[in-house]
Amino acid sequence: MSQFSENLKARFLKPHFKEGLTDCQKFLAEGRSGAFSFSFKEKDLETTIFGLKDLNDVPVRISTFKYSTELSEERLGVLDALVELLQGADYRRIESISLREVENFLRDENNQPAFPGEGAIYFPLLAKLKEGLNATLESDQVPVNGQKASPILSKDYKKSEPRLLQGNFLELDSKEKMLLVSQILEQIIGPSLYRDGGAAYPVFVDDYMVAIEYQGACASCNYSLTTTMDFIQKVLQLETGNPGLRVMTDS
Repeated sequence: MSQFSENLKARFLKPHFKEGLTDCQKFLAEGRSGAFSFSFKEKDLETTIFGLKDLNDVPVRISTFKYSTELSEERLGVLDALVELLQGADYRRIESISLREVENFLRDENNQPAFPGEGAIYFPLLAKLKEGLNATLESDQVPVNGQKASPILSKDYKKSEPRLLQGNFLELDSKEKMLLVSQILEQIIGPSLYRDGGAAYPVFVDDYMVAIEYQGACASCNYSLTTTMDFIQKVLQLETGNPGLRVMTDS
C-alpha cells in the first residue's frame, strides 16, 4: 500500500460519501423533486450514484449526491474524492475535473503522490461518472440565449474514405492508436471545432478510452461543451470502428 498516499488510504478505509444500497432505495422512494440515480460498472463491480439536482439554477446543477458501490481499496478512494469534488457541480465543473486535480487533492502534506504515474487505470471510472452526471443534467438543461451551437453529426461529419490508418483499432499498438486518434481529431473533427475557435488534442489513448485536452470558446459554455464532446466521441467511434470507445477531457 506504500505506493498510495495516506490521504487516499484514509478515503478507502473510511469513505465520506458511501451509503448502502438500502439507503439509496429509501432516498429515491421519498420522491423528492430533482431526485436522480444512475448506475455503471467498473471492473464488473457496480456503482449506483444518487442525489438531488437543483432545478432552479441556470444552468441546472447537481446539488448533492452520494453513492453505493462494490468498489474497494484505491478505486473506492478515488471515487469518494471525485464525489466530494463534484458536489454542487454544473456542466462546466463536471467537464473540467481531471485525474490531475484528484491526485493533487489526495496528496499528503509531504507531497507524496496519491497514486503511481498519471492514474491511467482510473480514467474509465472518471469517464463513467462524468458521463452519468452529464446525462442527468442534460434532460433538464435549456441552452442559454446566444450560446454557440455545437457540431451536429449528420451535418458536420462525413466518413473518411479510405480510413486514415488501416487495421483493427484494438490490434494497433499504443503509438498507432495515438496517431490514428490525432489524425481523426485534426483532419475530420478539427474543421468543425475551428469555426468556434476550438481545438482538441489527445493526451491518452487505449482500447476503450481517449482523454483529450479541449481548447476553445465552447470550453466555457456548459451545454454546448457537453454536446461537442458527444460529437467527438461519436466520430471517433465511427472512424475507429470501436463503438465502445469513450472520450473524456483532461484539463
